[in-house]
Amino acid sequence: MPADRVLHVCMAPDRGGAEAVIETIAAGLDRARYVPVLAVPRGSALAAPWRAAGWTVVETAAPPRLRDVRAGWTLVRELEQLIGAQAVHVVHTHGTAAQIYGGRAAARARCPVVWQTHDTFHARWTWEGLLHRIAAAQRHDVVVAISRAVADTLRGRVAGTQVDVIPNGVCPDRVTPVARSPSGPLVVWCGRLQRWKGAHVFLDVAARVRHAHPAARFAVVGGTLFGLEPDYPDALRRQADRLQLGGAVEWVGHVPDARPWLAAADVFVHSSIAPEPFGLVVAEAMMQERPIVAFRHGGPAEIVADGETGVLVPPGDAGAMSQAVSALLAEPGRAARLGQAGRARALARYCAAGMVRRIESAYDRARA
Repeated sequence: MPADRVLHVCMAPDRGGAEAVIETIAAGLDRARYVPVLAVPRGSALAAPWRAAGWTVVETAAPPRLRDVRAGWTLVRELEQLIGAQAVHVVHTHGTAAQIYGGRAAARARCPVVWQTHDTFHARWTWEGLLHRIAAAQRHDVVVAISRAVADTLRGRVAGTQVDVIPNGVCPDRVTPVARSPSGPLVVWCGRLQRWKGAHVFLDVAARVRHAHPAARFAVVGGTLFGLEPDYPDALRRQADRLQLGGAVEWVGHVPDARPWLAAADVFVHSSIAPEPFGLVVAEAMMQERPIVAFRHGGPAEIVADGETGVLVPPGDAGAMSQAVSALLAEPGRAARLGQAGRARALARYCAAGMVRRIESAYDRARA
């Protein structure tokens, strides 16, 4: 009997954390049960590498402005036709825009839907809140929340029996660390360069840590994506100059695989100023056996076991974060123990294979 086909609807023009999760799912599906078909906007940077990976990729219109009703229905019909042409058994939508258009198309095609929310849901009277409410109103047979923090924001918006908390999974393989200077310890921050991700907080932490550890070096791994906040990197460099960090900070930029930098870290810092829906890079750093210092909110507060696999500090408290980092640099034995416990926790809770098996079960539930 041929395997059933799952249409993954992704509206992203480039690769971020959610798109990395889509790749993990597509690569890990049991091909005897489910075969992925990936829909991306025309011109998306994702199309070529996903085809090179051997997956079926279909390019569609990009999501239009919500007020452009005609273009919106054109996209819905295009996705509806794709569902029929590819003989799709389950539609898996990723994110708000994908759910708005993919959910409508699936309803018209009478196809079950798994909606995976990669962002914290809110229904405030803002443009983003309006989009969230519209997405929730579309067909969804099962909702996958990537953390309990995200699931909590869905209360009252979708039926509780529809929500399945399935944390993101990461590859368990160890990687070779990047070559690094032996002159001092390395503290790494990694993420998209947007203000809410908190790279500026990391620089404040770095300046304080240097007082206790003058030889410490710091790496900012990541760049701007999706055309968001293009001026932020320059603001960060000016901030580093004001803090007299000089050559102590390495600006790595966007890299296709950040794990070698994570593996090289003596301490990994996650400093988002708003609650992170999950924090994929935190799980990746733990899988590379690195101790974590993060704010106690959002997904990282679930991923990190405080005092066992890392240190959680009050949200926004750069002073407490710098003290935690400095303490770990001063106690490499303790840092190593936290890293070892972190890898064990990641293997048990955040392994890619386990996530994919649970996603397959969500498909089964949607079709029941």
